[in-house]
Amino acid sequence: MKYSINILLFALIFLASCKTYVEPTLDPIDAPIFYFEATEGTTPLRFDAESGFAASSGYSVDSLGISYYHGSLNACLSCPASATLLWRASTSANPSLLTTVGGEDPGFRSPLQVTLAERYAIHLKAKPTSEATSFEWKVNGSVYSDEEFTLEIDRDDALTFLPISLETEYANGCVASIEDTIFLPNFGCNCRIKSQELGQEQYLFSAIKAAASAVEYLWQFESGATATTQEVNYAFSQTPADGVEEIVLRTEVNGCTSSAKYQQHFAAVPNTCAINFDADITTETFPQEQPQGFDLNTITIEYLDQDGQLFSSALIQQDDDSFLRVLEVEEYTDPSANADSKAVRVIGQFNCKLSNGLDSIRLNNGSFSFPIGEGAE
Repeated sequence: MKYSINILLFALIFLASCKTYVEPTLDPIDAPIFYFEATEGTTPLRFDAESGFAASSGYSVDSLGISYYHGSLNACLSCPASATLLWRASTSANPSLLTTVGGEDPGFRSPLQVTLAERYAIHLKAKPTSEATSFEWKVNGSVYSDEEFTLEIDRDDALTFLPISLETEYANGCVASIEDTIFLPNFGCNCRIKSQELGQEQYLFSAIKAAASAVEYLWQFESGATATTQEVNYAFSQTPADGVEEIVLRTEVNGCTSSAKYQQHFAAVPNTCAINFDADITTETFPQEQPQGFDLNTITIEYLDQDGQLFSSALIQQDDDSFLRVLEVEEYTDPSANADSKAVRVIGQFNCKLSNGLDSIRLNNGSFSFPIGEGAE
């Protein structure tokens, strides 16, 4: 009985010593020396650089010869998200950071000057007559090996036509080839041949992509026949011995002459092969960035999200709700570099719009503390 009382007494003492766990209260610490925070829509963004690895800075010269300083913060070691501050300086070599950054409050860098330009998208597609094992295109001196592909050529390019040759090897060992010239729309009188089988060795050949009016046509068939209309309804009196009839079309518009070739294949003749190709030319409009002038003493804010999309304030026009204020500029010794290396810490506030070239976002209630540049004078 005495043994049982001792056990009960021990149990009571043990239970009395168990208390509910309470999360310890940590003493407040100073805010990180470098940080970037803002609200994107309803999503808060906050990058803290509590150690040397998360913050970096540098000094560079862009392709226009303009000096600029940059500072970057990473959201964490293992994620791609980051924030970058680019500060345009002056054209002199390594100018004083305190003079450049500590001057008048800068504005955002103006958007890149964008103009609309045109280019031709030329889609080439081989038309083999049976199973082919290889294709070799030669287009204006370049070689391609795909059955079909697309070339892009600037509309302002002086190029007006493309010499093209295509050689195809078939599974049965037969090798077929064709040479032709593709005339671009800016040439003024480009043309192609379209073939439509009507039955009983009868075909309708049409001239396509030629000018809308005042066009002269000249068809020449390998058999010796000729025609001068836009469409030719042609019935072959006999099948060519090699199974291929080569057709040449020449067009002329106001003194501008172009030509196209076509190989009509007759499946009734065994062990023969031929090759044709389609050329579809479309005109595309695209934005083209132009070099900027000397936009000095301006700033660019960039944000790289978790998906690797880079948004920049330099790609979109800022509105009346956008602002940038520099609150403090001070020198400090970069802890991640040589002890003698000096840099500048820039503290500020902002509201701005960012764009990735297609979509835009807005950062509100923003503030930052960035390291900017190296080797301050």
